[in-house]
Amino acid sequence: MYAARDRYMAEAVARLVDDDPEARVMVWAHNGHIAEGTYGDQVPALGSRLREQYGDAYYALALLFGKGSFLARRGNDLQRPPARHRIGTGLRSLEARLTHAVPGDYYADLRAAGSPADAAPWLHAPHAQRSFGANVQRFLYRLNTAPLVPAEDYDGIAFVARSTCSHLLPPVED
Repeated sequence: MYAARDRYMAEAVARLVDDDPEARVMVWAHNGHIAEGTYGDQVPALGSRLREQYGDAYYALALLFGKGSFLARRGNDLQRPPARHRIGTGLRSLEARLTHAVPGDYYADLRAAGSPADAAPWLHAPHAQRSFGANVQRFLYRLNTAPLVPAEDYDGIAFVARSTCSHLLPPVED
């Protein structure tokens, strides 16, 4: 499933960019899609495909948050509307480390000049980031993580200390 989805997303971005060489395209997707890595069976993520095709013109910006809430459907029920889910900072995730590193909201450009590998060795070490998608298992979603090496998977990190839920738009009437 991920193989086809990420391949098709990369093809859609390529069509936009290749049709207009001056075009600037921003893709807002789950961090797992925009990362420059692969999924479990070495399936290239969208970000990996875009990095291969566009080199440094592709900038993978992760969006992470410390604590707060988000909307997602419970379980695999696609008929019910998304529900509010709350999450604390936690103790072992990359988000917990970022929460304690610098207070508040911030942006870290991992490509920035003057950021040698030895300045922040933890950026080049494996971590676990919390991983929530459109559907989450009730209560157990708090345990969902995905592996990453920040400086290898992303070019930058936007960190929001407290997230609030989005709001569903009202249904469109015919």
